[in-house]
Amino acid sequence: MAVSTAASQNIDSINACLPQTQCTRCGYPTCRDYASAIHLHSVPVNRCPPGGTQALVELAELTGQPCLALDSDYGTLEHPTIVVIDESSCIGCTLCIQACPVDAVVGGPKLMHTILASECSGCDLCLPACPVDCIDIEFPAITGPASDTPWSGFTRTQAQHFQYRFDQRTERLDAGPLGLRNSAGNDLADLKRQITESVARVRSRRNRARGADPGTGE
Repeated sequence: MAVSTAASQNIDSINACLPQTQCTRCGYPTCRDYASAIHLHSVPVNRCPPGGTQALVELAELTGQPCLALDSDYGTLEHPTIVVIDESSCIGCTLCIQACPVDAVVGGPKLMHTILASECSGCDLCLPACPVDCIDIEFPAITGPASDTPWSGFTRTQAQHFQYRFDQRTERLDAGPLGLRNSAGNDLADLKRQITESVARVRSRRNRARGADPGTGE
């Protein structure tokens, strides 16, 4: 369905109220998809945990919807987080790189990965992607006045930065393959085999460290 210029501009305005973490907690794949749903289908504006009270108020004022409390089905208000990789356990599978919507993971196939803390939006999408569970959540030190709405610390500057990184990643992926060995069927099968073997080695090493029988699994 074609969207008029006026509609597109309104979607842009709604999208600008969102924190651009691209976390999918709202039920949509991107912040802009949620903004489109709000404009086109009157989807409630209280489904964005990272936006906190700030986004709830701004979206309600912009759309004319009532300012409701955050819908608990989509999460709770919580302090913003970042993630860190246990580099000693990383197998270099690149799945976290593919999952990160803002290119905050640095690394390559069969090489150790690390998180750029300053670029991490706290979306947590890399956690379920990691086959060896070597990614953990950290809570950065909270600065500024105490607040009963922790996410209210999100700033428009941060949101614009995350949106820029997300847009740059999207353009790069649209322009061509990511360069990871998963573009062809044989390469994908080979990548899966390598990951399976690497996971088995990591689990075996952990079991030995715990004094467990490697044949019993986790």
